[in-house]
Amino acid sequence: RRMAARRVVVRRLPSVETLGCTSVICSDKTGTLTTNAMTVVSLLIPSSGTFDELEVTGGSYDPTDGDVRGFEERNGCADVRLLQCASVCALCNDAQLARDEDSGEFVRVGEPTECALRVLAEKLGPPPFRKPAGYEQAGAWQRAALSWRHAFERKATLEFDRG
Repeated sequence: RRMAARRVVVRRLPSVETLGCTSVICSDKTGTLTTNAMTVVSLLIPSSGTFDELEVTGGSYDPTDGDVRGFEERNGCADVRLLQCASVCALCNDAQLARDEDSGEFVRVGEPTECALRVLAEKLGPPPFRKPAGYEQAGAWQRAALSWRHAFERKATLEFDRG
């Protein structure tokens, strides 16, 4: 109602939910989003009543484009807080990464927010568990999600609608 009072036109509610925590929006002269893509740029982890911030670099859906700065100093996923973050990003996610056969670029299959978190999970790397069958044959850009999904069986995906 508040948005309607401000004369905001929304075609799909997930678009608004995706933008809920966005701090910068780049738009062209018509007002549409220019890239229709999202990336994680910062990761906050709890630390003794405060938060530590890790910078996430890279500006595309390519998990090999950039990294998580400060991740190695924390001994990677041996830090239980980063392990928990990686598990949520990989398991609570229906998005997929795919490679465009013509351009070789990574494209998302699914919601932009989920795909951005999927890329973060891949940048954080696979969990320190036994590697599943097919791990070595999988692309480096899908090994973390493959490992997480092998370690924890998905029972269901619960969809919600605020309408």
